[in-house]
This record gives sequence, structure tokens and C-alpha cells, in this order.
Amino acid sequence: MHPYLFTYLLLVCYFISRGTLLVAEVTSRFEQPGKFALQVEKLGFKLRHQDNSSKMFVLMDFKKTAEVKKEDTEEIKLKPCVYKKR
Repeated sequence: MHPYLFTYLLLVCYFISRGTLLVAEVTSRFEQPGKFALQVEKLGFKLRHQDNSSKMFVLMDFKKTAEVKKEDTEEIKLKPCVYKKR
């Protein structure tokens, strides 16, 4: 996902009125995928589906449900990607 994740999600909130947000992210960037989902829900989205079947990726499907003011949100951060040295 974008390095400026929080700014990116705020732009998504601005442009999507009733749409869907699909997130596909490397599992090593999450401490707790559920916590990330709750933070995104505070931005006016509702988690419809989360797929943890892959050991490398987490897939999340969010539906836009409400408008949220920027002042009412907290910054969302993910860990940097972890790559195996070969």
C-alpha cells in the first residue's frame, strides 16, 4: 500500500461516495489485521470480508457507509515490508 497510507485513505474517503475499497497487503506489515480494519472503519467504511487464507497476503473488502471529518480520525500506520534475503 502507499507509503503515505493515512493521506491515501483520506483521499479514498473523499472520492468514494458509496463504493468499495479493496485492500490487498503483505501480512508482515500488520501487527493485527483486525486492528487495521477497525481503524479503517473509523474512516466511514464497513468491513464486509477478510480473507486470511494466504500466508503471504491479507485481502480485505470494505464498503463505504458514512462520511467522516478528518479531525475525527487518528493516523493509521503499518510496519515496513519485510523481505527475505536470498
